Amino acid sequence: MTEVLAGLTGPFPRSEALVEVTRRVDRGLEPPASAERLYRSEADRIARREAELKFAFVTGGFLPWPDLFRPWIEQTENLDAGPLSRWFQTNTFYRPPRVSGPLTRRPRGVLGTLPPLDPDPGGRPRGWVAPGPWTFARLCEDPGGKGTERLSRLWADRLAQEATALRAGGVGSLLLLEPSLVTDPPGPAEREGLRRAYRPLERVLTGPEDGIWTFFGDALPVLPLLSRLPGNLLGLDLTETEPRRLKAFPRGKTLGLGVLDPRTSLPEELPEIVSTVRALVRRLSPSRVLMGPAASLDLLTGEAADKKLTVLARAAEVLNASGTRASPRRAPRRAPAVRRVRR
Repeated sequence: MTEVLAGLTGPFPRSEALVEVTRRVDRGLEPPASAERLYRSEADRIARREAELKFAFVTGGFLPWPDLFRPWIEQTENLDAGPLSRWFQTNTFYRPPRVSGPLTRRPRGVLGTLPPLDPDPGGRPRGWVAPGPWTFARLCEDPGGKGTERLSRLWADRLAQEATALRAGGVGSLLLLEPSLVTDPPGPAEREGLRRAYRPLERVLTGPEDGIWTFFGDALPVLPLLSRLPGNLLGLDLTETEPRRLKAFPRGKTLGLGVLDPRTSLPEELPEIVSTVRALVRRLSPSRVLMGPAASLDLLTGEAADKKLTVLARAAEVLNASGTRASPRRAPRRAPAVRRVRR
């Protein structure tokens, strides 16, 4: 029997009320405490919704983060923010990190950049996301010419520094977001260097839902490399990776499936998700599956994102209720792929 889980794998959209109060605080029309109270309230609301949907972990939506890098920049010595840049092929932006020296943790730590969450009645752990080493190296500014291997290693060391505080704060799932591994993969000469850079994370990514989540590109060309990196979970973007072409998966890893497309507001069709995941389970025989958004849902409105999460939770419920099993001796039926978005 394959256990099918679901969870939020990135930031959730901010509400209109939260956007408005943030603007008023920035203009000096409201005290910062007004935004802090609303951030706490909204984070608790999202966490309760995640618990209601029976997700594997709760996140609170990462609402205060302007982009994936900013909280780490704020809490890391010798790391500064560069000019606004477009976040891949989306209508959102980020400030690339700029390394000026050894990367060390500031006392507050990244956990302190988010409001505390009320304890989950079901005892669910907190989920967390962070930039992966290769994505950090490829997207950061490198005025000193350190190169991708050195930058990847610096970032892996920085992530390892933070791990103890994250675990102490209740984080039970740590996903390293690695879009650049599939959109800008390392060449043959760089792959061994990346594996060396990832070594400090072997002692960090030890939980069943700890690992790497890729998106915005087809993971199949780099699957052999991904299978050799640390972590017990490997996430694939099924809006870019054709499910029918996925013939093998690293044994022992949790199969992460990005089944929600954040670049369209239309909710996915439940039968499509169920049939696609069921076919993959029968073909690949994973012991666990974690379904989630392919990439961050903050590209959408809160209402559209919530509808997608409802479908996600329902798909997990249907798959578990039907007793999803691996059937390696039988050829799987061809399943419809998760809807793609043309660019």
